[in-house]
Amino acid sequence: MSETAQTPEPQEKGLRPLFERHRGKPTREELDRLIAELAGLVYRVAEDIPDSEPEGVDGGPWCETCRGARHLALRSDLPPREDPNFGKAVPCPACRAATAPIRESRIVAASGLSERQRSQTFDALRPTQGIQRALYAARVWADKPDGWLVIHGGVGSGKTHLGLAATNLILGRGDAVTWWYTNDLVKAAQRLMNEEGGGPQAFWDAQQAAAVLILDDLGAMRPSDYALDCMERMIDYRYRQRLATLFTCIGSPADLRRHFSESIGRRMQDVSVCKVVQNEAGQWEEKLPW
Repeated sequence: MSETAQTPEPQEKGLRPLFERHRGKPTREELDRLIAELAGLVYRVAEDIPDSEPEGVDGGPWCETCRGARHLALRSDLPPREDPNFGKAVPCPACRAATAPIRESRIVAASGLSERQRSQTFDALRPTQGIQRALYAARVWADKPDGWLVIHGGVGSGKTHLGLAATNLILGRGDAVTWWYTNDLVKAAQRLMNEEGGGPQAFWDAQQAAAVLILDDLGAMRPSDYALDCMERMIDYRYRQRLATLFTCIGSPADLRRHFSESIGRRMQDVSVCKVVQNEAGQWEEKLPW
């Protein structure tokens, strides 16, 4: 009488069925079998993980010098107590060039500029009569952003282009800068107010703390009382912290008192912090490629 071979029942894969089969107090033989099964499971999982190159902490290329940390700790032959720079973190010179494209793309993305706005530079501006003084002031400020610069003038005189050109000059050096059309800034904050569970406070905090901020067409619209209060607090904070800010507006700083408080108007006329330049140009044109 021949024996019929029994087909083993298919076993469920994974850790749970593995431990289910070894419940209770296992024998030495069962423990060895369990360890072997676990080792096989770990090996199969490892095989499923695709090979990949190691990355730095910013997701960029790996650097053997700093081991992807992007910084190095200073060392010295002097005892730590005698060297004030001992142990300070400095950017890794070996990987700075490799991470430059990543750093630049993030800075450009954070600036808020569209692709078209990225093309609005000082070189693309056709100087017209009356714009020279504002053009010079914007370029000097963008070379080394410090304090406040207010450029005011008529509609279509090139104020927005000057603000964008200053933004692009700063971005071209790899420095961070944030540009906003004031109307869009207010609308973005209002959208956050309408989101369930959201709130614009963190948004306003980020704008007021920006290292360099450029606001276009300040006073061109009348925001809600809440947005107006937030903008005044943001401007007041940047004034007290002496943070680099460029404003463009149709009216003079004195005219802005109709939109903001007296204190904001006075801050924009404080010559110790703010330089006010009138753009006396009329209509202007960009240098077009045709």
